[in-house]
Amino acid sequence: MKRKKILFVSYYYPPAAGQALPGTQRSVKFIRYMDRFEKYVMTVRPELYPGYFTLDHPASLPVNGEQIVRTEVYDIFQFLVKVKNRLLFRQNGSGADENEQDTGSSACSGVCGNGNAGTFQKLKDIVSAMLTYPDEANCWILPAVRKGRKLIKQEGVDYVFATGKPWSALIVAFFLKKKGVQLVIDFRDPWVNNPFETNISGVRKAVDKFLEKKVVRKADRVLLNTEDLRQEFLRRYPTEPKEKFITMTNGYDAADFAVSLQAPKDGVACEDRDNLVLTHAGLLYGLRDPIAVFKALDRYYQQYKENPEVNVIFRQLGDITLDYNYQDYLQFDSNVEVFDNVGQVPYSECLGYLSRSDVLLIIQPDTKTQIPSKLFEYIFLNKPILTIAPLDGALAAMIKQYGFGKIYDPSDVDGILSYFHDKVKEKKEKGYLRCDYVHRERFDIKNITAEFEQLLLDGAVA
Repeated sequence: MKRKKILFVSYYYPPAAGQALPGTQRSVKFIRYMDRFEKYVMTVRPELYPGYFTLDHPASLPVNGEQIVRTEVYDIFQFLVKVKNRLLFRQNGSGADENEQDTGSSACSGVCGNGNAGTFQKLKDIVSAMLTYPDEANCWILPAVRKGRKLIKQEGVDYVFATGKPWSALIVAFFLKKKGVQLVIDFRDPWVNNPFETNISGVRKAVDKFLEKKVVRKADRVLLNTEDLRQEFLRRYPTEPKEKFITMTNGYDAADFAVSLQAPKDGVACEDRDNLVLTHAGLLYGLRDPIAVFKALDRYYQQYKENPEVNVIFRQLGDITLDYNYQDYLQFDSNVEVFDNVGQVPYSECLGYLSRSDVLLIIQPDTKTQIPSKLFEYIFLNKPILTIAPLDGALAAMIKQYGFGKIYDPSDVDGILSYFHDKVKEKKEKGYLRCDYVHRERFDIKNITAEFEQLLLDGAVA
């Protein structure tokens, strides 16, 4: 029997890593374990990714026999600037408005001017904002649609799968939908009502809603990575068939840890048997604020004065762009002894740090429908997990249902402090910390991918 063909529309793909990693991993993990489909990936050339992405993803290509098609980007903003320089505002033979300075900035970089700019600069800022919508991948839309249509026609593709964000990938998939091609749209995060998108205009919100509606209505299936997000979509699109919306969680991939784990034979590893190592992996910014952990650690060290029995070391893996100067806070307003800011590291190195920690930390305040992908990697390691998040959201429901560690509301500093005392005591008694999560295999990406493949092959997408 001839195998069906599926095209992954994935702006993020290896070697992209760093801040691109969650999007990269969603496609990579599905592709790694899909064996009943002929697979194609349409992505962007690595050198065209934004500068803040690292290009050190450990996966070798192809991941699992997929054919990878890489495209250019069309930077319309730069084109318009060049046209302006040649044709407009030719004053004194300079070819430019003397109030406007051309920085040569790309629309893909999201550069905006300042409030003191001239009329042309303000107009340029408006145009720049329009041309950088909806995200950093917008310059990819036109070449991806062009290349994707050609690929679908030549290869006879049966399914198009697109994951967001970036939302530009969903827009590309929208234009690739045609008769005989099934469209599967995957929401790893909310597009509309995303709590991390705080400073957006009313116009932007309206356009987001309009485009999401267009994409959802054209899709044959919509995958949501949490049940709470699925329920939100059911409420927002009551006229769409309920069976169109499927909960498909993230999961861990044991293959990612093959070269990263550095554990002894008993399966327990920690680089420091005399201290408690608490590690958070991922960007700290905006709502993802560690202040509750800082305050609990402050009280911990206040209680022990200058001689704590066990130091609690807070290790951060990833960049920090908080709304306040955390270094001044720790130095002048806190008794926290050890904050180890490692910064951004390659993915395999990050997994190594996690495997050698005592407690793994999740900070997810004010988000009711999202579950961070790092949770699944934490689960695989069978380490104690400390979560700081609302007690009535999707993350809390999952932790309570499956017993994946402890969760505390961001306001419950006393509860977090009590947790530290319990873990310090356990570490002193045993010399290590370990959990055995009985529901762990439910979130093995091999099993999740098998469900996804069966969904397609059974004709559920029709």
